[in-house]
Amino acid sequence: MSKDPIPNNPTLVTEEASQKELASTSVGRGVARALAVGFCVALLVPVVAQLAGGGGLGDFAGVGFPPTRETLAALGRNVDDGSVLKKWVQPRLQMVLTGWGGFGNEKVTIGRDGWLYYAPGLRYLFGQPFLDADYLKAKAKGMIDKDGLAVAHPDPLPAFRQLAEDCKRLGIQLVVAPVPDKGTLIGAAQNADFGRFRAAVEGYGATVLPLEKWMETGDAPWYLRQDTHWTPRFMDRVARGMAESLKGKVWAAPAPLYRLRAATAESRGDLVGMLKLPVDQTLFGAERVAIDVVEPVGDVGPAEVLLLGDSFTNIYSSPSLEWGQKAGLGEHLAYHLNAPVDVIAMNGAGATVRNELLRAARTGRLAATRVLVYEFAIRDLYLEDWPVVALGDVERKLISRETKPVEATTPVAVAEEKPLAPVAAPVVADSERVVLRGWIVQMSRAIQPGTAPYEDALIYGKVKVEQVVSGSYGKPEAIVVFLAMRKRVLLPGAGHKVGDTLQLRLVRLKSAPEEIRSMQRSDDTEDFDLTPYFVEEELP
Repeated sequence: MSKDPIPNNPTLVTEEASQKELASTSVGRGVARALAVGFCVALLVPVVAQLAGGGGLGDFAGVGFPPTRETLAALGRNVDDGSVLKKWVQPRLQMVLTGWGGFGNEKVTIGRDGWLYYAPGLRYLFGQPFLDADYLKAKAKGMIDKDGLAVAHPDPLPAFRQLAEDCKRLGIQLVVAPVPDKGTLIGAAQNADFGRFRAAVEGYGATVLPLEKWMETGDAPWYLRQDTHWTPRFMDRVARGMAESLKGKVWAAPAPLYRLRAATAESRGDLVGMLKLPVDQTLFGAERVAIDVVEPVGDVGPAEVLLLGDSFTNIYSSPSLEWGQKAGLGEHLAYHLNAPVDVIAMNGAGATVRNELLRAARTGRLAATRVLVYEFAIRDLYLEDWPVVALGDVERKLISRETKPVEATTPVAVAEEKPLAPVAAPVVADSERVVLRGWIVQMSRAIQPGTAPYEDALIYGKVKVEQVVSGSYGKPEAIVVFLAMRKRVLLPGAGHKVGDTLQLRLVRLKSAPEEIRSMQRSDDTEDFDLTPYFVEEELP
């Protein structure tokens, strides 16, 4: 018997034979012309559609010379996001795929009975252990190659160790509240490394709240059908659990400080937006929920609890998410504690919101804080970059409710009298509003509408101040914050680059509308000493 499994098979064509047949293939002149014309038309149609639709062909001037991988990648994203043909075809094609085939996209997974799930969250649940060495290595490579980071910090544990050490040094109790992913509704367990993460963080001295256990004792549904976030009922259950864990550790008023007012909120949900369907789509209608608005009924006073959070804190509280106002996690935690709660929360910023904590620390906002509650989406442990943020020296002035504010320091002995030093000229404080002229010396990474999980976003830049046109500003540089994206449409602020000269009407970011302050941000400035100013208007 021959060792050849298919000897002398007349249908078996060798590579040599196929090469000979290909060399002897003849293509008629008419066929060749048709193929060439078709190929050229295929190349020209997107260009013609782009120009006819008023779109550009990309910011080639921004590539620079010699071009780098980062500038070429940015050009590619710019061309892709600005494609007129893509904007027309993609929503209609997605409508067909979702409506007839039940298919989602890279961001959204379609479930049964109209339930939508955030695909990156499912990757956290079903993916590799997020502390595994091989996964951390691959994650870091992706952050550098794809996301353009200069240095990646894929492991979250060093960041939590630093935060816990800072809180311990400052006399602040750290409470960590990772919000379970919506995918747990379909029976998915936690990522294999969450237990290891919990043990490590508790070993650092922090408390890790068992939100997944509270799901078992709460009333379903726990998550919105067409949104990544929790329902008002589950959110309130978490707020109540947080308050129970903090009782006796912070001051609570003897008489009620807040009352609840029933209301409703209605939205289609952020996952419907991520599907990028046509504006007039009818596959997914609005979802309505009952919310409880929290209203103060007395003098609230300073807060001893600081809630640091992301969009799970902002939903039902910030108008940017279109699910109501003043009915979110911070408000409900204050209600159940019967004590004021300070809130720092930004959409899509579970990891990077610690930058705002550092800015708050340097402006004295942590002076009276006894407890820091850190809420974040649990999937961020798997997906996000976790640089170490050290708080450094922080002014502390704890509140004595019985008497008056007392310094959280030891008494200082009175020194002997010395000759008076010359009195320095008074320092003029920077104005709340100011008009500055200068040029950009640093811009953060651009927001990408195709990948951003939220419809609106801010982008940070640093400006060298050439002239203070109006108001008072005494520093040589300024951190300016542009509104970069609205309803997934890039705005002019997103297109600025290093070297651009601008005249800007600014207001302190902390005084900008609450809707602005809660938006997702791109901030690579790493400057936490300068006070950020929001760009109200770009002047000629």
